[in-house]
Amino acid sequence: HFNWVRSYHIDEKQKNISKEFIPPHYCVLMHDDIVLENNRVGTTSVATIDLHDIARSAKTYGLRNFFISTPLKDQQKIINKLIDFWNSDAGKGYNDNRSEAIAALDIVDTLDQAIEKIEKKEGKKPVLIATSACSTKEKVEKITYFDQEKIWDIDRPVLIVFGTGRGLSKNILKKCDYILDPIEGFSEYNHLSVRSAAAIVFDRWLGINPMD
Repeated sequence: HFNWVRSYHIDEKQKNISKEFIPPHYCVLMHDDIVLENNRVGTTSVATIDLHDIARSAKTYGLRNFFISTPLKDQQKIINKLIDFWNSDAGKGYNDNRSEAIAALDIVDTLDQAIEKIEKKEGKKPVLIATSACSTKEKVEKITYFDQEKIWDIDRPVLIVFGTGRGLSKNILKKCDYILDPIEGFSEYNHLSVRSAAAIVFDRWLGINPMD
């Protein structure tokens, strides 16, 4: 039982045994098909700090790839420039830990392209889990952070979908199999940066949280 395992301090051997029962996890940060002001749907600009921080969080929690989805070639050039630096000797020499995290970064034009890459690698289509800062009226089955085994029993890789701007469009949500409950605190304010939200989602979904 995964929730039981991750509530205790476990050693490397126990971690490795547990990982054998966890399906491959991936995430994608959407910069297209995003809700903008006045409920328009369009694209958003890439923020390099999101790339750095989400890549490090994804690596920490064992995700296999972190996809950035944008159809804009100028934005892809910015991402490639960052990747090239961290893959260079200069980047590795400056901070090899960050270089290791950035190595899992992959650029795609669309969500469908990310799905295709995962299917090619894993031999199965991923289960898509959407995230949102607020409740949605779309007909997507809602799950909580205690539903891992329900998802993992499907025996397919998992792709967690994050939005930018004002959130994922209806088109993206319709493609998803499930949507996670919004992250909430004991206040009315609910405007986390996507890099902060991603770290919280990864920790709640895949983190070890000892109770003893």
